[in-house]
Amino acid sequence: AVAAYFREDWPVLILCPSSLRIAWGQQFEKWLPREGRGINIIMQQKRARLNAPINIVSYSLAANMGVGLLEQQFQMVIV
Repeated sequence: AVAAYFREDWPVLILCPSSLRIAWGQQFEKWLPREGRGINIIMQQKRARLNAPINIVSYSLAANMGVGLLEQQFQMVIV
């Protein structure tokens, strides 16, 4: 609900436990179906492209990404 309310501030970065990445994506698809194709669930650092309106990353993967993650221009981060 918070992400939808602040939609003009996207792209959004979601940081969560790795076991919840898929669940976060499913909930965005359920509650914001128009954004279904704009959901990017990062599963591996090698393929990490944070260029979607909604980007979901696990805590551990975010820590491994380090400075590269901080260089992105996210106006909204949900942890």
